[in-house]
Amino acid sequence: MSPQRKFITASRTTMSYQLSREAGPGELTIVLLHGFGASLDSWSDVYPGLSSEYPVLRLDLKGFGMSGKPEDNAYAIADQARFVVDGLRKLNLMKIVLVGHSYGGAVALVTYLLGSDSAWKLDIRALVFIDPAIYDQPLPFFISDLRNPARRFISNTFTTPEWRARYVLDHIFANKTQITDERVQRYAAFYDSPGSHYSFAKAAEQIVPANADSVRDAIPSIALPVLAITGELDTVVPVALTRRLALEAPSSSLKVIAGAGHVPHEEQPEETLTTLLRFLNGLQ
Repeated sequence: MSPQRKFITASRTTMSYQLSREAGPGELTIVLLHGFGASLDSWSDVYPGLSSEYPVLRLDLKGFGMSGKPEDNAYAIADQARFVVDGLRKLNLMKIVLVGHSYGGAVALVTYLLGSDSAWKLDIRALVFIDPAIYDQPLPFFISDLRNPARRFISNTFTTPEWRARYVLDHIFANKTQITDERVQRYAAFYDSPGSHYSFAKAAEQIVPANADSVRDAIPSIALPVLAITGELDTVVPVALTRRLALEAPSSSLKVIAGAGHVPHEEQPEETLTTLLRFLNGLQ
């Protein structure tokens, strides 16, 4: 059974999280960062297997899930990274492995860069990127729609959260058998929660970092083991871009998950979990 959500204040905002257990001496703690519009629940298919082997922290990013949704203007990737760094420091986590999916992959990269600064020092030991949204590419439709006030209003006013969630999943999942009512509800549960319309719109508007070039230019200097995972049928983040990350990061490996689209940890969880554990066990 998963532990109940807990809450702390990070960067003056409530952070919702679950920590499977405290790390023992020398143990790695795996930190899971979800994609845009998702929540910590998106890791539910791999969380039990990961947490049986390692302490695992999964959290809701600012503006998503049950984390705070303040009406401020701080929803950029760098703001999310500061939110994560502050939360990890307050939880006193050591020997961290960051795992980021899509939008969360960009947050993981900037968290690593920020956490490497002497003022924020974090003990990050490795990075895992799952279909990371890091390089220049056309914005996916669900981001573009949120950035357009008219389309955003129509969607939020005249459709249900369940319809919106199912519509997005149908376009980003290659393995359609995994689009179950339970999975749709994982996403839909938070779409109309108080503050979500504001936070989703702000995060979409600010999704492209102002310093995107310098962030990408830092990839060849990553001084950690890196695992890049991509679904072979991903239509949101092209497979070629995840391959590029694996080529540019010095100590990296690439795994292509057959039959998966943009969310391999939900579409093909067993193979994704096996890949993650093989990488993590090799870090010991």
